[in-house]
Amino acid sequence: MAGLQRERRDCAYQRQVFLVEPLGFVTPSAARRIGYAESLAFARVHEEVYRAHGRRLIAAPPAPVRARVALTEAHLRGLADPPAERAEGVPDPADLT
Repeated sequence: MAGLQRERRDCAYQRQVFLVEPLGFVTPSAARRIGYAESLAFARVHEEVYRAHGRRLIAAPPAPVRARVALTEAHLRGLADPPAERAEGVPDPADLT
């Protein structure tokens, strides 16, 4: 709990969080013992908790791995190289997610 309080006070982490959306199936394994319906409930809990803690979610929709990586890289590049100026009324691309 102290770690959460310190993080809120110091803003040590980015407010944006990548939320990898379900692919539409679950492949059982020794470590993964829940079914698809349970995985969706688990995903909803993550989303609710992140939002409750003031995080802004960036959706990574179902897609091949390369497409998700490209989406992630594009967002990270935008964070690293923000435009110097933005014309009035033009939204920040990060706010479009």
